[in-house]
Amino acid sequence: AYNMVKDVLREEKKGIYIIGELIHNSFVVKELDELGIKRINCLEEIPDSNSVLIIRSHGMPFELIEEAKARGMDIVDTTCPFVKKAQAFAKKLIDDGYFLIIIGDTGHEEVEGIHSASGYKGIILDKHLEFDFSVFHKYKKIGVVFQTTQNLRDIGSIIPEIFQNFECEELRVFNTICDTTSNRQEDAKRISSQVDVMFVVGGKNSANTIRLYDICKAEGVRTYHIQSADDIEENMLSGVSSVGISAGASTPDFIIEHIINRLKGI
Repeated sequence: AYNMVKDVLREEKKGIYIIGELIHNSFVVKELDELGIKRINCLEEIPDSNSVLIIRSHGMPFELIEEAKARGMDIVDTTCPFVKKAQAFAKKLIDDGYFLIIIGDTGHEEVEGIHSASGYKGIILDKHLEFDFSVFHKYKKIGVVFQTTQNLRDIGSIIPEIFQNFECEELRVFNTICDTTSNRQEDAKRISSQVDVMFVVGGKNSANTIRLYDICKAEGVRTYHIQSADDIEENMLSGVSSVGISAGASTPDFIIEHIINRLKGI
């Protein structure tokens, strides 16, 4: 997504707009702001239809994309391929007559985009919120998709709960978790068991980074969620002989390199 937008900046002379943040990383967002990309809250803030609208990596509600196209705007779609897959499966489940459950974080841009792909049918099941399953006992065919950055360990406990609470005849589950996310989570768990302290790098509002932090903490290792090398203080390394680093999907390589250099210098 980042490289696609940089290419657009080099080639386009039109006004370039994006609803929300391209990715959940404050350094990248600040850089794109300074390069002239205008962050907005709604399409009505775009004064000229002869403009470029960037669809963020988390995706956007389908109705907004169609409205932008109808206005004649150029669309640059940076939606993650795994998010697009989740959107497609959500639509397929609805089209095939299943009651849809989207397991994800309520209010997250990606989850809203997946929900829009289904025509806002079905429900969002957020593991952080209480949920009354009894309302949906009448549905016999249940289909499930996941926010792409969900924790595999959490999902392992949710699916049996759906079986227990729904009197369904058929449960169809599409594993829409990003492969890279799964690998990061497994690596974070493994590294956490081998070091004295873990630094998890990424935006404070990054869902996949927060999940990495939770995974490391669950291993019992001292864990810090940082955004840059400037967040590292010497006392964090007191009595430490080994350090592990895990980074969220939106963390640029140069930030990780700065952190490694900072740790080597302490």
